[in-house]
Amino acid sequence: MKKSILSALFLLTIASLSFAQQALNKLSIGIVAGPTHTYFRGEEQRNDNESDYRKAAGISIKYQPSRLFLKVDFLYEDKGFVTDYMLMDNSGRLRGVIPFKYHFHYITVPILAGVTFKKLGLFLNAGPYLSFLQKQNAVYEYDEYDYTDNWEKTDYGLTSGIGYSRTLFSHFQISAEIRYNIGMKDVDLRELDYKTNSTALLLGLHYTLGGN
Repeated sequence: MKKSILSALFLLTIASLSFAQQALNKLSIGIVAGPTHTYFRGEEQRNDNESDYRKAAGISIKYQPSRLFLKVDFLYEDKGFVTDYMLMDNSGRLRGVIPFKYHFHYITVPILAGVTFKKLGLFLNAGPYLSFLQKQNAVYEYDEYDYTDNWEKTDYGLTSGIGYSRTLFSHFQISAEIRYNIGMKDVDLRELDYKTNSTALLLGLHYTLGGN
């Protein structure tokens, strides 16, 4: 009886380890980073704001049991825009133009579903995202102004991307993805209308936990 129980436990352990190994073979974790092109949209006067180049970086976790996959990222994103302010002297004459850079420091969590075209190395993914504002500041030359209290502490929207992935060796893959993010929420607490937009080029290095 004891031998039967021990044999059953042994077989169950082997089966559990085999299942865990198969699950790990489908799970990867990586780091992604790259430049972003960001701007805000909204009321007509917002069109006077200029877009700017910023950055994004973070961790990516992907589960891929087949051609289809699920992916969750945890990203730091610097979004925003540039506004030119005109300096006037006492007589009303223009003295110069000062660019103010508005920075919105977000922690963003996109939840994406995707499909891989293995022969081509291409993949597509899309899904919603939720962002948490950490700080908002405006930078002018060597001065900085904190306006965090003027803005919503959360943002949400939709994300879609197309990318290329290639296995380097064994556990490691590299990737490059162009990702577009469109904010759906008015993030201004005042009576203005601001919504976020950004396009990112994310370069990644990924590690499959169980190997191939």
